Amino acid sequence: MTELALAALELDRKLDAVPVYYYRLTFDDDHEDINPTQLTRRGARMLSGANGWCAVTDGEPLRVLSLRPLKVLRHEWNGMCCTASDETAGTLKSANPSEREAIQRLLNQCLMQGARKLAYSSDGGLEAEQGAGNLVRLTACQPSERVSAGGDYLDAFQSVTLIPDVLPDGTALVGFDVRHRLLPRPHLTLDWVIRKRPEWMEGIRRVRHRYVSTGQYGTAELIGIATGRTALSTFPTPKGEVSLLGYHESKGNLPEGEREAVAASHVVQVRYGRDTRAKPMEHLAALLQPMFDFDTLSQIDSRLLERIARSLKWPVGERLKAAIRLVKGLKVSELDACLQAVEDTQRFARDLKPEFRLLFRGAAVADSERAVLRHGAYQGMTRKLVVPLVVGGTALEQAVAVRHFEAVERVCRQWHSDLPSWKTAPPAGDAEALNQRLAQRKPENALLLIGLGRGADKRKIRNVAYRYGLATQFMRLDHPPRTYQSTYYNNLAAGVFSKGGGVLCAIDDMPGETDLFIGLDLGGVSQRAPGLAFLFTREGAQLGWQLAEAQRGERVEDAVLGDLLERSLQAYRQVHLGALPRRIALHRDGRLFESLDVIRNFERDYSVRVDVLEVVKSGCPPLYRRGVVAENKKAFRNPEVGDAFELPGLDELIIATYSGEELGSSWGDKVTVRPLRLRKRYGETDLHTLARQVVLLSRIHGASLYRHPRLPVTTHHADRFATLRQECNLDDLSKMDRLCPVYL
Repeated sequence: MTELALAALELDRKLDAVPVYYYRLTFDDDHEDINPTQLTRRGARMLSGANGWCAVTDGEPLRVLSLRPLKVLRHEWNGMCCTASDETAGTLKSANPSEREAIQRLLNQCLMQGARKLAYSSDGGLEAEQGAGNLVRLTACQPSERVSAGGDYLDAFQSVTLIPDVLPDGTALVGFDVRHRLLPRPHLTLDWVIRKRPEWMEGIRRVRHRYVSTGQYGTAELIGIATGRTALSTFPTPKGEVSLLGYHESKGNLPEGEREAVAASHVVQVRYGRDTRAKPMEHLAALLQPMFDFDTLSQIDSRLLERIARSLKWPVGERLKAAIRLVKGLKVSELDACLQAVEDTQRFARDLKPEFRLLFRGAAVADSERAVLRHGAYQGMTRKLVVPLVVGGTALEQAVAVRHFEAVERVCRQWHSDLPSWKTAPPAGDAEALNQRLAQRKPENALLLIGLGRGADKRKIRNVAYRYGLATQFMRLDHPPRTYQSTYYNNLAAGVFSKGGGVLCAIDDMPGETDLFIGLDLGGVSQRAPGLAFLFTREGAQLGWQLAEAQRGERVEDAVLGDLLERSLQAYRQVHLGALPRRIALHRDGRLFESLDVIRNFERDYSVRVDVLEVVKSGCPPLYRRGVVAENKKAFRNPEVGDAFELPGLDELIIATYSGEELGSSWGDKVTVRPLRLRKRYGETDLHTLARQVVLLSRIHGASLYRHPRLPVTTHHADRFATLRQECNLDDLSKMDRLCPVYL
């Protein structure tokens, strides 16, 4: 017998009523170019640092609050000066949503204080810093024994991110997200990369300061090398011209004994923040380190990534032990609290697994998309022609490709009798050769099955195909021979079938009354690119995708969101003889920053009710099941599909869309399943029904028979589409049929 639990601790006191001190903020200069909320948060951070990093956060614009009276009321930093005045005592109530958010931010800052003290007392064993989303991150300073990088430039370190949640009744949970961090070795500076591994520069996207500023190691986007500049080059400051070397020396940023190396450093351009309009700044490469992630390593050292990938996997029980070891002794002194085990976890536990009934050819029913191999596809392809061809490659690759193409065609013909014609085309040398050929004669209503020879540029080839309105399914011709098994051909056939207008399976019975699902995602880091995917609820068939104007920031503009909703509704009505859907569910990938007034106006104008659900895929503590085996020994394993941990009073829950069993015997007990966080923001449909819909929508994909998405297909496809939009030519993409799932 096992019970469900969350990888979290809780405070030993409730934060239902937290005494605070309010202050009004003023700034010496006008800062009309800075959003009032951002300006207030900057002032709060300045005053927190000036007062020993006590907990200070923003309330309303130009108003801050702290857990204790501020001794330093005026502070200047980086050319900005703020003053706190009008001290007033008050109390934050966790039952009030806005005040609860302030309590949660204060708790996060108190955790940071406790983490810093814990790191200081560890004699160099731990490092505390702010991670993504300003969450507290503790990292072991000794390389992980689990992962042997075996390289000369990086090591893997165990780290835990603390995720605070305050519930309306004042219960304060602190979740754990435990991972390995791939960090450069101390000697590895960006200047070393430029001198020793210049070919890496193209793959490095972000860099990290080697020095601490405002309590953390800053990070920035790497733009490139600043040609013609040196460490002695000057730049203007309010106090006059100063050299790059002199500036960093005055700030104490030079590592001990490295002045000579820094003086000889290359100069690079970096950009801070997310606004691409921000002017790049110059920095000394010797004071920066490259940041490594899977994407970066796949470009600069794919062999190393392949070697360590398996050891980076981590069973849930071992993750829990590592988390407890890293946070052991952490105290939340400013709140007079300590961390303890979560009491009565079963009051939060829910089982929200829906019945999986997927329809295939002849009304056959199964619980997995893979059943298309046994029953055949629900609906045949609508494109009239499939054209297999090779682009680039050797004569041997081109000859072998014929066998691959024939294998894919055989699979498709087993699934449905209503298939387009297949007509193999001669090889094309490169993207330009393909462009010249299509300019002379373009096949109509066709899909290109393209074998990529070694060195072929996939992006350029894809842009050419889109330019002529041709869907594409790519396959590589340089895999090891063992790759070309039936599973490989089955997945390729699924992609061809779906992009050709076919439907592998249909959903038989969706919970609730939702008839149209919309997945919304913003792609990019600074220049955000909205992508949209939507489906029939009752069948799971895709209606298509929509494009919106590119924009800045985390928010889709009101007019853009309204237009996307209207076009989605029109697409639904076109295939339903003008009928309106009973309900629409909008799945937002990540936090919803858009205005709910747009949703309300849409409901009023079209007499259609809408539910809005945030689907957060990262920064979520894992779920696990625990039990007792022989000799009262505790055992831990991954959750079951539909296992959920509800956060009472918040209309939020954490849910598993995968189980260890689904990953197979070789992986299921060696990895930790990552759950999703679902947050209902608007609508009348209850959260449990919305969650069951999400789980069911995670069972269909269209091009991967052996692994369903962790995300619902709505935000999974929208996320893939947003990534594609950044990679391809937008003018070419705009010529594609909106019904074609180009991003599969």
